[in-house]
Amino acid sequence: MQVWKKYDNDASYYIKWSDFDDFIVDLNDSDADFFKYNKQEMEHYYLRENWVKNMEFPMHNDLQYFNFYDVLTLMCRHACESQFYIDQV
Repeated sequence: MQVWKKYDNDASYYIKWSDFDDFIVDLNDSDADFFKYNKQEMEHYYLRENWVKNMEFPMHNDLQYFNFYDVLTLMCRHACESQFYIDQV
């Protein structure tokens, strides 16, 4: 939540697409465990960009913004699936 606030000062639940990569970097550097199993991968721009494309985050308001709940939902799914696949191997 603290990382999101940095990019959404007005508590609109939206952050601009151009801030999204910085948001991911800050989230990766935080204590959050969303990227627990691919932390090093998220340190590289081109791998982050590919990850974001594969996650298919919905965009809003003329494709200019990401919504907090959409991002949270997909990132939680990513974290759970990462754990699941690690446990399966």
